[in-house]
Amino acid sequence: MSLKNSVARYTGVAIALHWLIALLIISLLVVGKFMTSLDEADPLRFSLTQWHKSFGITILLLTVARIIWRLSHKPPALPDTIRGWQKFSSGLTHFLLYFLMLGLPISGWIMVSASPLNISTILFEVIPLPHLPLLASMANKAQISELFHEVHAISSGIMIALLLLHIGAALMHQFVHRDLVMERMAPHWKSKETKEGLGLIAGCIGAVLLGLFLINEIRMHQDVTPTVTATSGQNQAEAKSIRSQVNFKLVLMGEDIKGTFAESTVMLNLDMDNPADSSLSATVKTANANTSNPQINDSLPGSDWFNVAQHPEANFVSTEMEMTSETSWLVTGDLTIRETTKPVNFTLNLDPQNNAAKGAFTINRLDYAVGAVEQADDSIAGFNVEIEFDFPLE
Repeated sequence: MSLKNSVARYTGVAIALHWLIALLIISLLVVGKFMTSLDEADPLRFSLTQWHKSFGITILLLTVARIIWRLSHKPPALPDTIRGWQKFSSGLTHFLLYFLMLGLPISGWIMVSASPLNISTILFEVIPLPHLPLLASMANKAQISELFHEVHAISSGIMIALLLLHIGAALMHQFVHRDLVMERMAPHWKSKETKEGLGLIAGCIGAVLLGLFLINEIRMHQDVTPTVTATSGQNQAEAKSIRSQVNFKLVLMGEDIKGTFAESTVMLNLDMDNPADSSLSATVKTANANTSNPQINDSLPGSDWFNVAQHPEANFVSTEMEMTSETSWLVTGDLTIRETTKPVNFTLNLDPQNNAAKGAFTINRLDYAVGAVEQADDSIAGFNVEIEFDFPLE
């Protein structure tokens, strides 16, 4: 029997987990260094950060699985030719690697949970990852987030050093000492053990992808169709539920983010004979704000934003309506968000051909204390929010 065939090897599952985790760690370290070099207002940095968090939690779960597997499957012994100090340094390096494989994702999770930005983590844009308990409500959470940001950055540097040491030692054993230590973890693509390990990992990945697909499909089919209730005319009739749109747009990280309020009620009374008697009122369910970004959707209902637990609605009531033409009205009124009321005005345009009405106006979110704590300046979230509405008349 050849020396190569007589080398005691890790199990196929251990080998598959080792190389999968190694590939993910190296990729995340490269992406992490790249994304932190980008400007904070760069939309690419925002997107990469979300994927970085998703794969970071994946590494955490895979590492836990790897530790459980190792505790239940004794690793092969090192060759007798390996000296005592080499065994000690190898064991210490592996311990530190496992510690960082757990610590790096956890430090990132703590950093995100305590961050004043309060941006949620949606794993692979499908599964919400909750913040760690207590951190989000702590008074000194900004300091905690900053501390673990430093911990995360320093730990990534240590991880790079350990990986280089680990790879260097493996290459030295393979090409200098030729003691086949690396053979213990090298994949043999035709061996039964490697095929079983790869099959198990591939099956788990396939199951996860299928689960993510199904969850996303369920979420998509649960979307609420935007509707509005409206009446118009001198003598108001019973209100009817009809299709409509109430949209908003804000700037986040230098990128225009568009969203829709999925449920709103509009009461319109246009009196052509006595325009001063006309009125317009609207109610928007702020809990139903929806954008294409799941992280933003999760943050908007929070206490510093719409605070839907205490203020589930935003309201507008006209105080004056002036008919400027047959198809145009100047509307002045009070807009109330989070119990703060401010005057706004806009032009209401009528489209007789399509029997519809539309308008738009812009507000400063800080006037209504929206994001006033977490985003007190406009370096990340812009101050101005554009509101557009479009509804049919019946």
